[in-house]
Order: sequence, then structure tokens, then C-alpha cells
Amino acid sequence: MESKLEKNLFRSILIIFILIIIIIYSDVKSTLREGMQIPDFKIYTMKDEIVTKNDIIGKTVLINFWATWCPPCVEELPLFMKMQQKYKGKDVILMLVNVGEKKEDIESFLRENKLSIDVYRDPDKEVSKIFGTYKYPETYIIDRNGILKKKIIGSITWVEGEIWGYLDKVIGEETKKQ
Repeated sequence: MESKLEKNLFRSILIIFILIIIIIYSDVKSTLREGMQIPDFKIYTMKDEIVTKNDIIGKTVLINFWATWCPPCVEELPLFMKMQQKYKGKDVILMLVNVGEKKEDIESFLRENKLSIDVYRDPDKEVSKIFGTYKYPETYIIDRNGILKKKIIGSITWVEGEIWGYLDKVIGEETKKQ
């Protein structure tokens, strides 16, 4: 026969397990999903200027959350340089958002890797958190109205076919609406 102590221990473990499930589920519910309006945010440029959601409304935006310690993220960066050239002069904003690293470390990394690309900073990981980012790299394509069109978890080849075609389609659809 089970002792009272064993029963209480089992109940306690069961309650903790249920609480963990509830916490995880509530976090998943708050994650930004395709078709939703993006949340308000405040992000920093490398010159310490503040960029908010209001600053990007009216443009097609690609937000990529990355870190210097993430090999797939680093592999994507030169490809984003090409992408930046492709969409230069169009109403497209490419926001490469470094998550949680010091400004000096980011600058050093960019210099060492000869990357000349606009980088934004999320030093306290607040923006990635409100977007529901949990794996790097993670990319969000947002239309001119601030609606999330596509969320991409993990790295992809940015300079080839599918993603450029998709981004061109989003830009084209928005041009037709104007």
C-alpha cells in the first residue's frame, strides 16, 4: 500500500507538470502568427536611433532575428547583402536584428567579416520575445499594413528563387492595392 508521503509527492509532481503545460501553452498562444497584426516594438539602429512599428508601416518589411554565435545566421548575412542591393530604392525595409549582444561585439563582428549591411539591435531580447521568436535565425515578412505574411524558422537560401519570388509577390500585391 502506498504511503501518504508517496501520494502527496505524486500529487505535487502532477500539479507542477500541469502548471508547466499551462505556462508553455500560454506562451504559444501569444506567439505572432501569419495573418496577424505585428505588435508594437522599439528597436535600435547601430547609431542608437530608435525604430518603432510606426516607422515601418507603409513599407514591405523583412525582419530577421540573428546572433553572431549562430552558424546558420552568419551564413545568411552575405546573402542578405545581395538582397539589400536587389530591393534598394523599392519600398522594402530589410531589418537584420541582432538579439542580445553588445553593440561593440556586433560592430567588431561586422568589420571582421567585411559585412556592410544595416543591422538593428534587440539588446534586451524584448522584441524577439514579443514576436515569439524562439530559434535563430527566424524571419518575418510583413506587408505595408503591418500584417505578418510569412514566418520562416531556420535558415534558407535568400538569393534564390522562392523567397525572392514570394517577396516580389507581396510587393506586387501591395502595389495593386494602392
